[in-house]
Amino acid sequence: MTHLSKKGLGSVSRGYVDARTNRLIAAFRYPGEIGFIGSLDLATGELRKLSEIKGMMLYKVTSLAFDPESRKAWYTEDNYAFRDIIEIDVDTGRKRMILKDARIGDLVFNPADKSIWGIRHQNGFATISRIPLPHRGHNQVHTFAYGMTPWDLDISPDGTLVAASFSEVDGKQSVRVWTTQSFLAGSPEEVARLDLPPSTPEGFTFSPDGKRLLGTSYYTGVSNVFVFDLASQKYEVVTNAATGFFRPMEQPDGTLLVYEYAGDGLTPSRIVPQKRDDLGTVEFLGTKVVRAYPELKQWGVGSPARVPLDELVTERGKYHPKQRMRLAAAYPIVEGYQGLISPGYFIHFEDPMQFSQLSASVSYSPWGELRDRDRLHVNLKYK
Repeated sequence: MTHLSKKGLGSVSRGYVDARTNRLIAAFRYPGEIGFIGSLDLATGELRKLSEIKGMMLYKVTSLAFDPESRKAWYTEDNYAFRDIIEIDVDTGRKRMILKDARIGDLVFNPADKSIWGIRHQNGFATISRIPLPHRGHNQVHTFAYGMTPWDLDISPDGTLVAASFSEVDGKQSVRVWTTQSFLAGSPEEVARLDLPPSTPEGFTFSPDGKRLLGTSYYTGVSNVFVFDLASQKYEVVTNAATGFFRPMEQPDGTLLVYEYAGDGLTPSRIVPQKRDDLGTVEFLGTKVVRAYPELKQWGVGSPARVPLDELVTERGKYHPKQRMRLAAAYPIVEGYQGLISPGYFIHFEDPMQFSQLSASVSYSPWGELRDRDRLHVNLKYK
């Protein structure tokens, strides 16, 4: 295995190898840095920042799609709100918003017709949406039944197949493949499925020839790379990781670019895949203890269904959130204004069910050449 970055990069989004520049296009978020869209030189490990991300996610950072021909990438901002979609030129860093409050994530680019596909969530329903050229609006392609949730969307290089990890209302999870044409016709036709119970399949994407899917799963307790052949519908495991591999990308020379998990975050690395039939499994210490001392099985608290809920009720009536609001937190803070330090305080009130929440941060900039009206900073939020 060869590490391609000089250090762990914290959280890293789905990435794309730009063959023209030999750089990895992705979003990065590590301690001391606001999450940003950038590119990593796969030869030197040099990291170039293109644009910071407003409203980044913790682990996935953002949803990202890339078109190597137009030199454009698309990513999402306000990821914990209504999601805007931003277009950025990966060579110049110029960007523009193409859709505001679109609520669309899991972006992927369709090379066949230059459209952008994604998954839109609203009112508990997941909808496959398509953003056709010139990327100024979106069309709802198909809405799944309530409780059916796709994620990690991908489209084959020739644009004929759509794949996604898929969760059902009963908790079953799989990778499913449909024809693009059937999606557009309004009745998705499933042509392949990968089940790896009881684990969750993640990050499956098409190989460059479109004949296989590559992704990861904690099937053995550690995230390893799985290769799923669409014709035979059989899979192989091609790694035996010690700490875990994520987001595999097959390269022209047959190697895989993966994110290796490390203490300082995900590290882009290059590995040589090998079919493995001797995978080691994680031995959980809790299981080991119970096997040694079977009497511990009787120490469990049992099913929640046995709890006499009705007997525990102390009061019945209408719940008034505002009347039950109490001080929940208060602590000193330090903010910044125009490069100056602004000490202050934060307080937060809420009811026990968190239906009504009121927070206030107040700080003051005593130093620097500021107008008096610019020294006091107050931010009030009520939900």
